[in-house]
Amino acid sequence: MVGVVPRAVDAVNEMYSRIVVPLVDVICIFVADSGGMCNTLQHLKIWAGKGVTSTSSISPALLLVVPKGQESEAASTLSSVLEQVGPKSLSCYFQSIRMVSLPNEFLRAAANAATSPGQEHFDLIKASRKDLPLSEDLRHHLLRFLAVYDDSKMLEHTLPLIASSFILDQYPPGMHQFNPRDVFHTLYRDVCVGLSKDFQAHRDRAGLPSISLDIVASIERAMVELYHEYEVVTSARLFRKTHLKQMRPHLSFPTSDDTCFCCLRRRPQYRLPCGHWTCQICLRTFYNQDAEEPWVLEVDECLLCGEKSGDLRIRIVPDTATARVLSIDGGGTRGRAPLEFLKTLQHFVALPHPLQYNFDVVYGTSSGAMVV
Repeated sequence: MVGVVPRAVDAVNEMYSRIVVPLVDVICIFVADSGGMCNTLQHLKIWAGKGVTSTSSISPALLLVVPKGQESEAASTLSSVLEQVGPKSLSCYFQSIRMVSLPNEFLRAAANAATSPGQEHFDLIKASRKDLPLSEDLRHHLLRFLAVYDDSKMLEHTLPLIASSFILDQYPPGMHQFNPRDVFHTLYRDVCVGLSKDFQAHRDRAGLPSISLDIVASIERAMVELYHEYEVVTSARLFRKTHLKQMRPHLSFPTSDDTCFCCLRRRPQYRLPCGHWTCQICLRTFYNQDAEEPWVLEVDECLLCGEKSGDLRIRIVPDTATARVLSIDGGGTRGRAPLEFLKTLQHFVALPHPLQYNFDVVYGTSSGAMVV
C-alpha cells in the first residue's frame, strides 16, 4: 500500500528471502540469537511463504544451531513444522535441514582464543580436552606395554590395542565424534613419535635390531579403522572391553603393578585374584556399582584374562574425599566413652551408611582400639 512504511522485521525478511537465500549454498542460524526455536521457525515460514525467488534449480541447505541441552525440545518443534507439506513448506524451500548443538563451553573457549595474543586459530579438539588432559606419563605406559611382546605381535595386536586405548581416552560419553585422524594428529601423534624413539632406544639397549615398521603410521591407521567399529557400538567403554576380549587368545597380559593394561594410561591400584592389576578409573569405567553403595564396585571377572572373580567387591575412594583418618582414645575397661564418641559422630555425619565407611585409616588406644 502506498505511503505505508514497512516494519523493520518485514524488511529483514524480504531481504533474506529475495537477496540472501538465492545467492548462498548454506544458511546457518543460531537459534538462541534469533529469539528461540519458535521465533526462528516463524521467520523461516515467512521466507518459504514468499515462494522460490530464484531461477536456480539448487536450493540452499539450512543449518540450525541450538544450545546444548535443548536439542530434544527444538527437534520436536522442528518436526511438527516439517510435517506440513505443500509448495510453500520448508522442505521445498531448503534442500536439507540439519540441526546441531554447540556447547557453551566451546563458545567461551573460542572467545578466549580470539582475545589471546599470539593464538592463530581455535582448536575444537584441544578445547574439548581442556578438563581431560592426556596422561603426563602416557609414553612411559605405552612403552611398558610395547616392550612386553615380540615383533610378530606388533602389527596385528599390540599397536591396534594402543589405538583402541586412544579411542577409549578420546570418546567418553557426551564427547563430540571428531574425525579420528584429526584427533590422532592433534593429540596423539607427538606421543607416538616419542614412543617410537623410546622403543628404538629400548631395543638398542637390549641388543635387538632396528624395527622396520612405522609405528606412528601403523597406530594412526589402526585408530581410523577401529573407529568404524566403535561407531557401531557407540560406546567407547563397550568397544574397549570387547577389543580386550578379542585379544585374549593372542596375547598374554603380564601382571604389572606399574601400568594398567586395561587403559594403558596410568598406574594401577588394585590387584585382582588372577594377579592382574587395574586402576581405579578402569574399575569405575568397566564394572557396575552396587545398588545400595555407589562407591562399591562389583568385579565379576578380569578384563585382561577373563578369569572369574567370584563375588569380589572393591570399595573405592569417593571423588570428593582425601585420606580420611579416625582416631579414638580409650575410655575405661568397658569402652563406653569410645562408643559414645562414635554414636555422636554418626549422628552428626548423618549419612545413610555405617560410620566406618567414611574412613580409610582408623587408630585407637586402649579400649578405643577394641571398639574401632
